[in-house]
Amino acid sequence: MQLLYNCAPYIYNIYMLCALDRNYIIENDIIKKISKFFYSDYYFIALFVVTTLFWGIGQMIPGIAIVVGISTMLFEIAAIVVIQRDVLPIVPLIFFTMFCLSSPSVPSYMWIVTIPAILVVGAALFHFFYYRIEEFKFGKLFFPMGLFFIAILLGGIGAKLPASKTGTLMGALLIVIGPLFVYLIMLNYGGKNIEMRRYIAKTMMYFGFTMVVHLISFYVFKPVGLVAIEGVPHLGYGISNTIATYFLITFPMCFYLYVTTGDKKSYVYLLVGLLQFISIILTTSRGATIFGVVEFFVTAIVTIFVLDKKKRKGYLLFTAIVLAVGAVMFVLLYNKVIGFIKYMFSDGMNDSGRFELYREALACITEYPVFGAGLGYIGKWDKVFNSIGIYMFHNTILQYLACLGIVGLIAYAYIYFVRLEILFEHWDTYSLYILMIFIGFEGYSLLNTGTIQGYPTAIILAVLYVAHEIETKQKEPRIYGDILKKLKVKRIIKERV
Repeated sequence: MQLLYNCAPYIYNIYMLCALDRNYIIENDIIKKISKFFYSDYYFIALFVVTTLFWGIGQMIPGIAIVVGISTMLFEIAAIVVIQRDVLPIVPLIFFTMFCLSSPSVPSYMWIVTIPAILVVGAALFHFFYYRIEEFKFGKLFFPMGLFFIAILLGGIGAKLPASKTGTLMGALLIVIGPLFVYLIMLNYGGKNIEMRRYIAKTMMYFGFTMVVHLISFYVFKPVGLVAIEGVPHLGYGISNTIATYFLITFPMCFYLYVTTGDKKSYVYLLVGLLQFISIILTTSRGATIFGVVEFFVTAIVTIFVLDKKKRKGYLLFTAIVLAVGAVMFVLLYNKVIGFIKYMFSDGMNDSGRFELYREALACITEYPVFGAGLGYIGKWDKVFNSIGIYMFHNTILQYLACLGIVGLIAYAYIYFVRLEILFEHWDTYSLYILMIFIGFEGYSLLNTGTIQGYPTAIILAVLYVAHEIETKQKEPRIYGDILKKLKVKRIIKERV
């Protein structure tokens, strides 16, 4: 009682603050200027500079840089959540926080980041109360993602193979719950009066550009702590295959920005997209390079037909210049280029153990075809466990069939169906370039782990689709509205009683 009495003044102050006009914070002149900054290119440039600085410092003092960097980003997220009704500016922060992981090894005092994380939770609770919304939306992806979550929990029922509950729970959290949470937040608290798809496309463009700079720095400075890992490029926050997977998502968004931008600045986007494609090759990832080349040429050809007659001439001229420069560079650096290609394919098209993984997956499918062996299945090869404890079969179909059975694969296929429905219900230029991403990313995921990666890949995919769903004002299934109406009626009846 004494504690409650002492806290009463603070509780009263919080109550009075929330009792004020809901627009009190966002209509403040200073806050308006800050908010304007969040939607400018300067915001993205600032994120690039800050995170690259932390990444660079992390090559010398990784532990401290990681903790301070992530804490800084979490503090920024908490601040934006408090002062902004529109939470869209936190989306770039969510992705750019990854760059603070300058080393694959986290320090023992990583627990310190829980302090700013608690502040983020507090800020979120304040936001939900202060910026209350009248109608909550579930969107088109809520039901299929919910079904997939249930399929993950059912995975492994009846299986007698060794499995970890941690892998199952962490997989459910990072592959479904996290992306679904961001999806719902954007759907209900995201900006309604701005070009959301363009904002997300810029996020992807700057996200990819930051990785290009880091990859170049890797080759130029050869940081000792990273070069020695696995014998392939490793940037701390991801190995070569992982980084290449991100590029498969980001470079088509550069083409989208080029097509939808009217001034000469559009060619900067096109150039950045080209650099990101070249970076896929520089990662030395063979599978990503193969699918990246296919994705790039399809994207480049499709772009010709999307442009109007005037801009098409500029695009073809740009292409001719790039080809000419590329030919000259190839002649001048012939030995180095051939040497790099030989290094990349030094073991030919070796499966790198994938066929053995596929045989193991087929064994799991044969033995437990309905619910699989569980997402936390403990396999034979320790090397292919990811950071959250999931045994990675390096193939989307085999992964979910082996771990979740036919039930899980059907649930995951339903997510694909709804994603495509979102694109085709309002088909336009954005839909086209998301389909380009679909070709490269989903294709490469048949050889790698793209669709099993939780953060940030699963969240990136959720954000790309929800941006289109919001901006094209697509209607969610009627069942959600009917359920909410029934809940409201029951609440009113209880209040009257």
